[in-house]
Amino acid sequence: DLLKRWLLYLGYDVDHICNLTDIDDKIIQRMARDSVSREDLTEKYTSLFFEDLSALNIMPASKYPKATEHIDDIVDMIS
Repeated sequence: DLLKRWLLYLGYDVDHICNLTDIDDKIIQRMARDSVSREDLTEKYTSLFFEDLSALNIMPASKYPKATEHIDDIVDMIS
């Protein structure tokens, strides 16, 4: 946030992208443990994340892509 604010102050255009990791081993384990869907689980924590950003007065990103929206891209990148 500090770097983004400084760059904006200097007159730069900032395209801030913040990845939302909505699938990983810990999420899969918690889904099994709590018998909850990935969507319900990650929506809860995504909502809390945005509440924290607001409470801390952090400037929002331009976009918040979810990892699950780019699985094919990720596979292509690592293969």
